[in-house]
Amino acid sequence: MTQCWERQFAPWGTPWRAPLWAIVSALEVMDYCCRPIGGALAPLALVGIVRWWRQGQAALLALLIAPAGLALAAACAHAYPFSGSRVMAFAAPAVVLLLAEGACATLTRLRDRSNSAPVALASLLLLPMA
Repeated sequence: MTQCWERQFAPWGTPWRAPLWAIVSALEVMDYCCRPIGGALAPLALVGIVRWWRQGQAALLALLIAPAGLALAAACAHAYPFSGSRVMAFAAPAVVLLLAEGACATLTRLRDRSNSAPVALASLLLLPMA
């Protein structure tokens, strides 16, 4: 039974792989929340995080990121799986809010520089709804 979860825990047998595992697993969580391209939208979530941080919304960021961070910490202790599976569905609202904030900021910047880039990004953002 535990074999199916093995890849969803930190690989402490080879500790140098743990940071890469954490990044890949976080991208899988984003992908699960916004299939099929959630992982590819990760830069927008980072833009959303930076923007809210600069606006002094640290408490909001903590509220959004802490549950997934605790799941990541539990996966490091081999106590809770952390990957793109249904046990991480609770992260979907935070992922979507961070993506929305980052998308708004990015679309505003792109609109000032190009006519076609905002349309392309908006089309990409609509893909998970399909």
